[in-house]
Amino acid sequence: MPDEIKEKIRESLKEGTFAPQDRGSGFFLFYSFDLVNSTRLKSLNPSHWPLIFHTFHESTTDALSKRLSRIKLWKRLGDEVLLYQQIYSIKDIYNILPFSYKALQSVIHGIHTSYPAFKTTLSVKATVWFAAVDFVLPQSLQHAQKKKMNFPNLVMEDYVEDEVVSTDFLGPDIDLGFRISRYSERGRMVVGAELAYLLYRESTLPDLSWVSKDMKIVTYERLKGIWDDRYYPIIWYEDDWNVEKMFLYDEEFTSATAAKIKGEKVYEIKTLTKVFRDLDKAEQLERIYGLLKTGIAPEEQLSVKGIAPSIQAELHCVAVCFNHEGKILIAKRSREKRRLPDIWEFGCGQLKFGQTFEDCLKESYRADFNAIIEFHEKAVPISAFTLTDREENRKIPGIIFIANVTNSIDVKPVAKNHSEIVWLDPAATHSISASEAVDDFAETVKLATQRWREVPTEESSSAP
Repeated sequence: MPDEIKEKIRESLKEGTFAPQDRGSGFFLFYSFDLVNSTRLKSLNPSHWPLIFHTFHESTTDALSKRLSRIKLWKRLGDEVLLYQQIYSIKDIYNILPFSYKALQSVIHGIHTSYPAFKTTLSVKATVWFAAVDFVLPQSLQHAQKKKMNFPNLVMEDYVEDEVVSTDFLGPDIDLGFRISRYSERGRMVVGAELAYLLYRESTLPDLSWVSKDMKIVTYERLKGIWDDRYYPIIWYEDDWNVEKMFLYDEEFTSATAAKIKGEKVYEIKTLTKVFRDLDKAEQLERIYGLLKTGIAPEEQLSVKGIAPSIQAELHCVAVCFNHEGKILIAKRSREKRRLPDIWEFGCGQLKFGQTFEDCLKESYRADFNAIIEFHEKAVPISAFTLTDREENRKIPGIIFIANVTNSIDVKPVAKNHSEIVWLDPAATHSISASEAVDDFAETVKLATQRWREVPTEESSSAP
């Protein structure tokens, strides 16, 4: 990267930025898609939850990747999917909001079409925001902090034998997205003020005439850790500000923001010019705007590597696999495994961004067991679970499916993954104690066997 570009990026991020390497420094957009009322649904309709969870995750990644080709998965936080995209030019943000909004409506429509009974209660909300980040190696972080260097926002990567195993973003502008997402609501999309400002600077262009029409400041809120307790503009993007169409009949009584909008108390997006000038932030944003207007080539603003199945983005997919005799494939995890060593499980895969559940499971079980698995029409979830990683203090969601193994497999295990592989007769589940297996092992066997026997396939017809 040329020295002058390095210096411009550092300056745009804030003076004094510590950047041991610039290979990942640059400008990023972040996206959050979050299920609304999912907690209530889980408690009232536990049998529907796995199916809806499956639909939400699959349709969100599908809807966004179809419209935004460079978008990548960041992580999954239960009922929320987080994604990011590196940008190199101001033109890269022109269609971001219209495309994201269409993706949001597509996800909602898909959920309501598949589960019409929940149309009035379940929905999805979205947040899109901007941040300038600087690359730092995790091992450099402590050293830099001791020297009291200034950190705006960081992207960090962990490596094992030169391969990226995790990527994460940290910093006040990253946290901003989680703060403003509180002010998004069912079917709504909140936009970070900095992103809105950059778009407003281009709004005189014919293709961006929608900027002043479709973005409005709906309220101002104090956000913890943001702008030194000054009020932050909460911006909504809507392609139709007809309030009679936007809200449910009683939404103004349950949402203060809806009440304000129905009372026509909204502010034009041009107000941001005064907001950033009064806060003495306009100059910094103008420098970033200048860089994006000029354009930074990808080879100059080097991209963060794509997140492999990052430990920050885990979504586990489990298949309870049956053979033609109705027996279930189970395997004992290696004693060297960090999580759940020496425990019986059904096998597992980790969903990659843009990958279907079916492809994930087929790929994982072929790699681990040399098993060719098939589904009845498509993979349909039967249950969901949460794995608690106490060492990393986080919860990892998972979905359970049923499948048929269509080939003969050697039960000799792959040494690094499993110490034993056996075909278990469901009637002998009691032979494995609860302490020897994954959580809800016996219940999962019972449910999976019941569902497998209900599926009208050649394999299941011979089940006892």
